Amino acid sequence: MTYKPVIEVLQQNAARLTNKQRQLGSYIIANYQKVAFMNSRDLARNADVSESTVVRLVSGLGYPRYTDFQKELQNILRSHINSLETLERYEAPPDNKRNAFYDVFSLEQTIISEALENIDENIFNTAVELLYEKQHVVLLGSGGDEVVAGYASKFLHLFRSGIIDLYIPDDIRLVQCMNICNKENAVVLAYSTPRYYKRTLNLVSDLRDKGIKIIGVTDSKLAPLALLSDCLFVTPIRYITMVDPLCSVITLTHALLNGIAARNPEKVRKRVSEYYEYTKRMDICVMDNIAVCI
Repeated sequence: MTYKPVIEVLQQNAARLTNKQRQLGSYIIANYQKVAFMNSRDLARNADVSESTVVRLVSGLGYPRYTDFQKELQNILRSHINSLETLERYEAPPDNKRNAFYDVFSLEQTIISEALENIDENIFNTAVELLYEKQHVVLLGSGGDEVVAGYASKFLHLFRSGIIDLYIPDDIRLVQCMNICNKENAVVLAYSTPRYYKRTLNLVSDLRDKGIKIIGVTDSKLAPLALLSDCLFVTPIRYITMVDPLCSVITLTHALLNGIAARNPEKVRKRVSEYYEYTKRMDICVMDNIAVCI
């Protein structure tokens, strides 16, 4: 067994795990480099679960003893240490490294290509179906992820009703969401890239506990959001400076929005036309004769 299947097993069986096992699994994914050198007692204490929860989860993953699980993590950590380090910083190819803007464009093109290879068409179609069919769509994202959540929010509000913007901290909106959303009528679209804000992850966990499906967009199958997601999209993140490279995340969101619009073009065209008519009537835009291309 390799570490990748361990993550896949955790993701595939997340719905069957107890709350404490899911909490432990999320901790392992977020801190696997440290967990590789923790004994079971330390892992239980740091993950705030009982040691018996650790034993049951490790056994469920197919390891006879905790030490076998620990050694597997250590072996994978050694074999992948170089590739993991490359995620921290991006260096443009020598022939492309001419100026700052060349480096950034090269980085974003590379990430978009890798993100495209990661997309499973069946998962994409399921996500579009959920975003179209459910009465409520809850949007989550913190820090830099608020930018992408806001982009998604703008067009989702334009295309349909029932959008709940929890990426904007608001206690009243949060309480209302918890009161009206359930597994039958709601879906969550959550964004979580480094540094993985706890507010987003905690809210995702709370909503998942209500049985609500989670569409997660994050940078790795090792990320904390991965274990909590029913539909997972991985868009790699690499840095030149501290600025978040978000082109691939926005491109994926763009694709999801197009998928939603394609489900009922006439309905979306009508809503967008009404919006354009309003902006024209209120003299909001300089250009008010843009065609509705749906």
